Amino acid sequence: MEGYATEEQQVEAIKKWWKEHGSNVITSGLLALAIFFGGRAWLDYRDGQSEAASAEYEAMMQSMRAGEKEAVFSRGDTLLQKYSGTPYASLAAFALARVKLEQNDPAAAEAHLRWVLSNNSEDEIQNITKLRLSRVLLAQEKHDEALKIIPSESGSFQSSFDEIKGDIYLAKGDRQAAKSAYEQALLVLPADSNNRALLQMKLDDFGPTTTPAEDNNQ
Repeated sequence: MEGYATEEQQVEAIKKWWKEHGSNVITSGLLALAIFFGGRAWLDYRDGQSEAASAEYEAMMQSMRAGEKEAVFSRGDTLLQKYSGTPYASLAAFALARVKLEQNDPAAAEAHLRWVLSNNSEDEIQNITKLRLSRVLLAQEKHDEALKIIPSESGSFQSSFDEIKGDIYLAKGDRQAAKSAYEQALLVLPADSNNRALLQMKLDDFGPTTTPAEDNNQ
């Protein structure tokens, strides 16, 4: 997807250039060829980088499965430093964050997730990262920071973000806000989602819902 979008942008740029300078085709021809071959070289370089990053990431995953933590960190660092412009760098940062959590080092996990936020602007990756980061911040009792991470609009991720908001408010002791967040999470959750049962359990822990009139009579 990323490569296709880039090529589309290049096509549009060439169209724009042609519209503005097409009257001088002969003079501009050499420049167009230079741009084309330069762009081709860049695409070849990008593809090469992607292939190398893919191989490095696969080797990293093999090291993870084998429990070779030093190799995991070494290969992960290579992906972050040398191949930061590829999607595999973000995947490596996710993996490194997971390992750090397993080692009971949430601060290091947080740093890896923040790296993704700063280096990958894809909407889906941003949402996934913010979800994971908010949970890591919650584990560190950084409640206000966790709430700030949560976006106001997140499309298909909305229910997941509302749920984590509920978890954060509950940890802060704000039961009313927590209940409201869980209710909203359940409201926007697809009917066939496997998470409905868990959300309902969280709501059930608050006891039966009462109306304002019932509250006044108590």
